[in-house]
Amino acid sequence: MQSRLLHTFFILSGLITASFLFVVDLFGLLMFSEGSVSSNDLPIVLTVIFGLIGYIGYWSLLIFRFKKFKVTTIIMLTLGIFSGLFIIDELFDVVDMFYENMIFTQFIFYWSNIVAMIYIILLLKALFAQKKSQSL
Repeated sequence: MQSRLLHTFFILSGLITASFLFVVDLFGLLMFSEGSVSSNDLPIVLTVIFGLIGYIGYWSLLIFRFKKFKVTTIIMLTLGIFSGLFIIDELFDVVDMFYENMIFTQFIFYWSNIVAMIYIILLLKALFAQKKSQSL
């Protein structure tokens, strides 16, 4: 019970910080939906899409835990991490423009990615344990 509560708290802390990035992704999606997208904007468009997928991965992690959709959740969380790594400097500028505090911006970015990485590792561990028990 205590472990489940700790997992819920940890996942929610990552989800809350990722929610700030989700707002930025939605803003980016709205900007691109209003105008034409050039080939120079492709990395930013991919970053926005990957960020949205990563946010869905957090919800999948919260709802299904380690019971269902392990591989899908791993992929979604990984894409969410890649979204920030593609254009990390631009992301800090945009998030800082929204929230006007660079320490807060860095905390949002790093904490949501650290939690995602930890749960990717835990999901991979559970997936390998499941495959190992099935092969026996």
